[in-house]
Amino acid sequence: VTRAFPSSLLRPAAARGVMVSFICDACQETVRKPKVESHYQRKCPNCWVLSCVDCGVRFEGDGYKSHNTCISEAEKYQGALYRAPAKAAGGKVDPQTRWTDLVARLAAETSTGSVSAGPQVVELLDKMAQLENVPRKQKKFCNFLNSAFHVPPNGPVAKELWDLLQKHWMADKEAEDKAKAEPESAAVKNAQAGESGGGACPVDSDKQNSKTEAKAESKKDQSADVSTDSAGKPPLEDAECAIKVRKEIKALMKAKKGEKVKVKELTADINKRLELGLKRKEIKAMLASKPKRFQLSTCGKLVSLQQ
Repeated sequence: VTRAFPSSLLRPAAARGVMVSFICDACQETVRKPKVESHYQRKCPNCWVLSCVDCGVRFEGDGYKSHNTCISEAEKYQGALYRAPAKAAGGKVDPQTRWTDLVARLAAETSTGSVSAGPQVVELLDKMAQLENVPRKQKKFCNFLNSAFHVPPNGPVAKELWDLLQKHWMADKEAEDKAKAEPESAAVKNAQAGESGGGACPVDSDKQNSKTEAKAESKKDQSADVSTDSAGKPPLEDAECAIKVRKEIKALMKAKKGEKVKVKELTADINKRLELGLKRKEIKAMLASKPKRFQLSTCGKLVSLQQ
């Protein structure tokens, strides 16, 4: 004897956005997708045309098999005002939804005989396929069987049913992991083949070469901290040039009327006026060597004349 479960546990499959239901045109019975084959073989041999409950599209023969999801009732009646709920990150299917689909699939397969199971297990799967809250953990699952169907939680039926579900759950998971690993392994093999055989894409190799050259130029520019003239000698090592630079700095600083000047701007002005290629570090070193005339800020980016 089984105990009736509350109707609040039931929910149309289309509302979950996972499974659809059809109306048999021959007998007008509503049949869930996993139950179509069983319905045809056991109840209605004249079943040939099926109509989707939600969208009303008619499918002949096996055409219904490609119709996996359909619009919900809210989407159907709200039209342009409908706003779909946010999907899970990365487009992943909720584990509970996958578990519910597995129960429904096994219910259909055991009823048609494609998956072998005891008669009590087949009956339980048939009833569980109408529910959405079947637990995924063994202890809760066995307690659920006891409370909803009066099946002993430690009995052979509960064990057989749980082992059947776990076997197919792990098989589905392995197949999914294998499908994900295949594209990744193919990409790795292609990359290795390109490196070993020189078969890399020319466009990618050109981009890589340009990036390498840019990095080399950048390092070269950074390493040249001291400028040189045509003879390869730093300009500030020439006493006459150094005096000109100091005078020019002093003139520029006086024009600012005691305001602090950025060393960067000062270097640019000096190079422009004297047509030199001095670096900021050289200017800062010169300013630091004359503390009685010039005062550098703590950060070394600003300079002002000493009063």
